[in-house]
Amino acid sequence: MNYEKQQLYLHRIMCAIGGFIGAYAILGSAHMFGSAQTGNLIETVLCLLGGNLLEGLLRVCGLLLYVLGILLCILIQKKTRLNAQRYAILVDLLGMVLVCFLPPGQNLILYLLPLFFMMATQWTAFHGVGDYSGSTIFSTNNLKQMTISFAEYYLEGKHNIQKLYRGKFFAASLIWYHLGVAFSFLSHLLTGKYSTLLCIPLALGALLMTRPAAIQKTG
Repeated sequence: MNYEKQQLYLHRIMCAIGGFIGAYAILGSAHMFGSAQTGNLIETVLCLLGGNLLEGLLRVCGLLLYVLGILLCILIQKKTRLNAQRYAILVDLLGMVLVCFLPPGQNLILYLLPLFFMMATQWTAFHGVGDYSGSTIFSTNNLKQMTISFAEYYLEGKHNIQKLYRGKFFAASLIWYHLGVAFSFLSHLLTGKYSTLLCIPLALGALLMTRPAAIQKTG
């Protein structure tokens, strides 16, 4: 498998993992999207202004973990010879196990803290393929880019084939992401809080794809 195809297939698998974890946070104990910071930051301000200082401080911890996830991954990319993609997948694997052992009955934000770190790390290591920059952990920008690409392709008289390819790339990202959401839903029905364990084989498959022997980089 050449490098370009390997990265494309790996991106799609990571989209599925991102969709799985995003749905897990909503279906499980947290009842909140755990892959981004928009909701957490809004809730942080509301908690602090509303006098709920404990939850507000816990949400600040969530923000710091998200930032830490990004910084550590950047450090690995820039200052070491470690493979940042392998590191991010290993973080996902460890997180998938860790969340199964969080005790019930705690503050809901505690269940999101590992997810914040996992998804920040994944987003930093997996942020697109080639010239296409796209998230593997949420859908909004992928939906926007797909819509723009297809619209421009048809409005320009179908002359720019690159716009069609771009639209297909983002459409595939959305499809794989929501296949992960569907998998998460079914896993939750079967195993409840332990559903992330069913996602481990998917992450292991992604890890195997990052082996040097699996890639023939073309120059």
